[in-house]
Amino acid sequence: MADSRFPLIQLPADFVSRRCTKRPRVGPGESVVMLDAQGPGCVRHFWVTMTQRDESMGKHVLLRISADGASKPQVEMALDHFFGVMLGHLPYRIESAPFKLLPKNGYNCYLPIPFAKSCKMELINRSDRSVTVWSMVNWQQYRNAAGLSPYRLCAAFAEELPAAERGSFLMADIAGRGFVAGFVKGIRHVDLSDAWYHTGGDLWLIDGESNPHAMRGIGVEDVFGYSFGMQQSCSEWTGTPLLIKGDRKAQPTEVVGYRFFGPDPVAFESSIIVRFGSRANDTQSVVYYYLDESSKAPEVESPGEWQILGPFECNSADDFDRAEFPEQAPNEWPEQWGASFGQYAPPPGPLTFGPIAATSERSWLDFTRYLRPPARTNVGTQPANVSAYARTTIEAPKRRRVHFVVGFDDWLRLWLNGELVASLQHDSGFEVASIPVKLKAGENELLVKLSNFDNEEWRLWALSFRIERH
Repeated sequence: MADSRFPLIQLPADFVSRRCTKRPRVGPGESVVMLDAQGPGCVRHFWVTMTQRDESMGKHVLLRISADGASKPQVEMALDHFFGVMLGHLPYRIESAPFKLLPKNGYNCYLPIPFAKSCKMELINRSDRSVTVWSMVNWQQYRNAAGLSPYRLCAAFAEELPAAERGSFLMADIAGRGFVAGFVKGIRHVDLSDAWYHTGGDLWLIDGESNPHAMRGIGVEDVFGYSFGMQQSCSEWTGTPLLIKGDRKAQPTEVVGYRFFGPDPVAFESSIIVRFGSRANDTQSVVYYYLDESSKAPEVESPGEWQILGPFECNSADDFDRAEFPEQAPNEWPEQWGASFGQYAPPPGPLTFGPIAATSERSWLDFTRYLRPPARTNVGTQPANVSAYARTTIEAPKRRRVHFVVGFDDWLRLWLNGELVASLQHDSGFEVASIPVKLKAGENELLVKLSNFDNEEWRLWALSFRIERH
């Protein structure tokens, strides 16, 4: 049967109810095992609380969860972080479907934790003082593993203190098959150049090795379902359990939001990269996902290093047809150039660019990550009516016929060794094309031109590129 809240988790209907309850005193550097169960089974709920007079211990107690004897724990982070307590705060009230954090520090988790062979859950005291821990783990024991989900609960913590100005905050980079169940994100507003929620929104780069597709958001508040900023509230799947409205002098604004997808998980077959636009604010996040650990991302041939050149104004087909200097030999490129149009023309004058060294991720090259304009508001942080070039080299040991598998949105031109081999246009969202080409022995020069407009993917300016045998 499917889990009612997380339908991609399949569990046997026939089970025996089990519980493991502990109350140890845990010294500095010591650990307590909350559960050491043999499978098949699934943890349906666990509860933890600690010495009442010290609510800060959740920062110093590490939660570790290992299912089926994994070589690396699927969960290993501060207890507070796992439960969405961010930015160094004491525990606050959270009322959601997966988590219920009750006064004073009653940590309750309802994320299913399936396992086929074993499940070990530990708390490790990393502080310099002892703590009394109460814990209760409720789990189902199955007679056999028939019908048991192959997915295992995982969680990834990330932080940048502060994040990059006009940057791209990496929340998770996951290989294999699975789905994202949700995430928590905390921001402390220390970059006063603009609002903390004017960051460019969320970016999901999915299955670059197999079936590339992507999702792009607008601003921070949008992915959490709010309207023009965020308000303090909690609901089943989305909420803001912490919101401190500061001022521009003494007290920074601080916000923590959660978004769980429930019946609408973000699925992936080979990999997923989750990023979020950033300003120079203190930023923390946890991504909760389920992974089939027997699966792997297939190895693909894809350039890892590129040069990005641009931006160029592109309002029409005539603009896109116009040859820009990157189509010339590299020794004819200018050392720097100015951009003084649209969102790239903030006062007092144009921005100055040069060739940008860019790194791809699992076949993906995100132009926005490298060409973020400084304009204010969510609209300004993600460029539109713009084009740019990406250049790289491909080494071939001998002449061979291959296909360039290219995922893109919107208009694309591709040159191989100076010859135009493709001119493609997608105006209704991200699509994939396979382009047959011949590589010469040795070094091959690849040049791609990509436009970006407002359409279905909200200014998604990303390219997926891999090489497949003919």
